[in-house]
Amino acid sequence: MMCSGFAAVTMLSGCKAREMGVVFSPTQARHVDDSWLTAAKACWPELSHSGLSNEAIRKNLADPLHFRSAFSVYASMSDAQILQMVSTSINTAPEADASVLRGAATPYLTRLQAAAGAAVDPQASSNGEPPVDTLCAVHPGTPIGFK
Repeated sequence: MMCSGFAAVTMLSGCKAREMGVVFSPTQARHVDDSWLTAAKACWPELSHSGLSNEAIRKNLADPLHFRSAFSVYASMSDAQILQMVSTSINTAPEADASVLRGAATPYLTRLQAAAGAAVDPQASSNGEPPVDTLCAVHPGTPIGFK
Protein backbone atom coordinates (compact mmCIF):
# COMPACT_ATOMS: atom_id res chain seq x y z
CA MET A 1 0.00 0.00 0.00
CA MET A 2 2.85 2.38 0.81
CA CYS A 3 4.36 1.89 -2.67
CA SER A 4 1.10 2.67 -4.43
CA GLY A 5 0.70 5.87 -2.38
CA PHE A 6 4.27 6.86 -3.23
CA ALA A 7 3.64 6.16 -6.91
CA ALA A 8 0.52 8.33 -6.86
CA VAL A 9 2.43 11.21 -5.27
CA THR A 10 5.24 11.01 -7.82
CA MET A 11 2.77 10.86 -10.71
CA LEU A 12 0.92 13.96 -9.49
CA SER A 13 4.16 15.87 -9.00
CA GLY A 14 5.41 14.98 -12.47
CA CYS A 15 8.46 13.27 -11.04
CA LYS A 16 9.75 10.26 -12.93
CA ALA A 17 11.58 7.34 -11.33
CA ARG A 18 14.87 8.30 -12.98
CA GLU A 19 14.70 11.63 -11.16
CA MET A 20 14.65 9.99 -7.75
CA GLY A 21 18.08 10.28 -6.21
CA VAL A 22 19.52 12.28 -9.11
CA VAL A 23 21.36 15.27 -7.73
CA PHE A 24 21.15 17.50 -10.83
CA SER A 25 20.99 17.22 -14.60
CA PRO A 26 24.31 17.80 -16.39
CA THR A 27 22.77 20.82 -18.17
CA GLN A 28 21.45 23.87 -16.31
CA ALA A 29 19.75 27.05 -17.48
CA ARG A 30 22.05 30.06 -17.22
CA HIS A 31 19.19 32.28 -16.07
CA VAL A 32 15.83 31.70 -14.38
CA ASP A 33 13.33 34.49 -14.87
CA ASP A 34 11.90 35.96 -11.66
CA SER A 35 8.37 35.03 -12.74
CA TRP A 36 9.21 31.31 -12.40
CA LEU A 37 10.52 31.87 -8.88
CA THR A 38 7.32 33.71 -7.93
CA ALA A 39 5.20 30.98 -9.52
CA ALA A 40 7.09 28.21 -7.72
CA LYS A 41 6.44 29.91 -4.39
CA ALA A 42 2.74 30.33 -5.25
CA CYS A 43 2.38 26.69 -6.30
CA TRP A 44 4.47 25.40 -3.40
CA PRO A 45 3.81 27.84 -0.48
CA GLU A 46 6.13 25.88 1.83
CA LEU A 47 9.11 27.01 -0.30
CA SER A 48 8.85 30.41 1.38
CA HIS A 49 9.25 28.78 4.80
CA SER A 50 11.53 25.86 3.97
CA GLY A 51 14.83 27.60 4.61
CA LEU A 52 15.75 27.51 0.93
CA SER A 53 17.06 30.84 -0.31
CA ASN A 54 15.78 32.38 -3.52
CA GLU A 55 19.10 31.42 -5.13
CA ALA A 56 18.67 27.78 -4.02
CA ILE A 57 15.16 27.73 -5.49
CA ARG A 58 16.51 29.27 -8.72
CA LYS A 59 19.23 26.61 -8.86
CA ASN A 60 16.58 23.91 -8.61
CA LEU A 61 14.40 25.55 -11.27
CA ALA A 62 17.43 25.86 -13.58
CA ASP A 63 17.64 22.07 -13.61
CA PRO A 64 15.15 20.39 -16.00
CA LEU A 65 14.64 17.40 -13.69
CA HIS A 66 13.80 19.57 -10.70
CA PHE A 67 11.77 21.98 -12.83
CA ARG A 68 9.53 19.06 -13.86
CA SER A 69 9.11 18.17 -10.20
CA ALA A 70 7.87 21.69 -9.47
CA PHE A 71 5.76 22.11 -12.61
CA SER A 72 4.39 18.74 -13.68
CA VAL A 73 2.31 20.39 -16.41
CA TYR A 74 5.56 20.76 -18.39
CA ALA A 75 6.86 17.24 -17.67
CA SER A 76 6.56 16.15 -21.30
CA MET A 77 8.87 18.91 -22.55
CA SER A 78 12.47 18.13 -23.46
CA ASP A 79 15.37 19.39 -21.38
CA ALA A 80 16.26 21.85 -24.16
CA GLN A 81 12.72 23.24 -24.24
CA ILE A 82 12.68 23.69 -20.47
CA LEU A 83 16.11 25.35 -20.45
CA GLN A 84 14.91 27.88 -23.01
CA MET A 85 11.51 28.41 -21.40
CA VAL A 86 12.72 29.01 -17.84
CA SER A 87 15.00 31.84 -18.95
CA THR A 88 12.05 33.88 -20.22
CA SER A 89 8.91 35.19 -18.55
CA ILE A 90 6.29 32.65 -17.56
CA ASN A 91 3.85 34.73 -19.63
CA THR A 92 5.64 33.62 -22.82
CA ALA A 93 5.66 29.92 -21.91
CA PRO A 94 3.74 27.54 -24.14
CA GLU A 95 0.38 26.23 -23.03
CA ALA A 96 0.79 23.65 -20.30
CA ASP A 97 -0.70 20.15 -20.20
CA ALA A 98 -3.13 20.71 -17.34
CA SER A 99 -4.63 17.24 -17.82
CA VAL A 100 -1.96 15.85 -15.47
CA LEU A 101 -3.61 17.84 -12.66
CA ARG A 102 -7.15 16.61 -13.29
CA GLY A 103 -8.82 15.63 -10.05
CA ALA A 104 -6.31 17.39 -7.78
CA ALA A 105 -7.59 17.84 -4.25
CA THR A 106 -6.03 21.29 -3.81
CA PRO A 107 -6.84 24.59 -5.58
CA TYR A 108 -5.60 25.27 -9.10
CA LEU A 109 -3.61 28.33 -10.10
CA THR A 110 -3.50 29.64 -13.64
CA ARG A 111 -0.22 30.81 -15.07
CA LEU A 112 -1.19 34.47 -14.48
CA GLN A 113 -2.27 33.81 -10.88
CA ALA A 114 0.96 31.97 -10.11
CA ALA A 115 3.13 34.62 -11.79
CA ALA A 116 1.39 37.24 -9.65
CA GLY A 117 2.17 35.20 -6.51
CA ALA A 118 -1.49 34.52 -5.74
CA ALA A 119 -1.95 33.26 -2.20
CA VAL A 120 -4.49 30.51 -1.67
CA ASP A 121 -5.14 28.11 1.15
CA PRO A 122 -3.41 24.83 0.17
CA GLN A 123 -5.96 23.00 2.33
CA ALA A 124 -8.88 24.30 0.24
CA SER A 125 -10.29 21.94 -2.36
CA SER A 126 -10.35 22.31 -6.12
CA ASN A 127 -13.39 21.80 -8.28
CA GLY A 128 -11.78 18.75 -9.89
CA GLU A 129 -11.36 20.06 -13.45
CA PRO A 130 -8.42 22.41 -14.12
CA PRO A 131 -9.37 25.69 -15.82
CA VAL A 132 -7.76 26.83 -19.07
CA ASP A 133 -4.10 27.82 -18.65
CA THR A 134 -3.68 26.02 -15.31
CA LEU A 135 -0.07 25.97 -14.16
CA CYS A 136 -0.37 23.98 -10.94
CA ALA A 137 -2.45 22.65 -8.14
CA VAL A 138 -1.20 24.19 -4.91
CA HIS A 139 0.94 21.63 -3.11
CA PRO A 140 1.86 21.17 0.52
CA GLY A 141 5.57 20.61 1.20
CA THR A 142 8.32 21.22 -1.34
CA PRO A 143 8.93 19.71 -4.79
CA ILE A 144 10.67 16.33 -4.82
CA GLY A 145 14.42 16.73 -4.90
CA PHE A 146 14.58 20.42 -3.98
CA LYS A 147 17.50 21.12 -1.67
